[in-house]
Amino acid sequence: MGITGLKGELACGEAGADVRGIVHPVLLCGVKIEVSANGKELRTEVVGTGPAATGREFALTRALAAELGVGDGDRIRWRFAG
Repeated sequence: MGITGLKGELACGEAGADVRGIVHPVLLCGVKIEVSANGKELRTEVVGTGPAATGREFALTRALAAELGVGDGDRIRWRFAG
């Protein structure tokens, strides 16, 4: 997992530092995802598309990473939300 600093508008039309979600290279905008780390589980969605850093599946926005209490390189669990 990586953390992305938002610079302008994302591919899904979201913008701003307070956007909470993930940026994924393949999943479509709006796909619902549950992420968990540090005993917290949050429901979020894909808010941007684009390449992930080498060895990473996707990136979290800074707002989501802060809410989960994780940093760049920390492991998180994820699944599709039902």
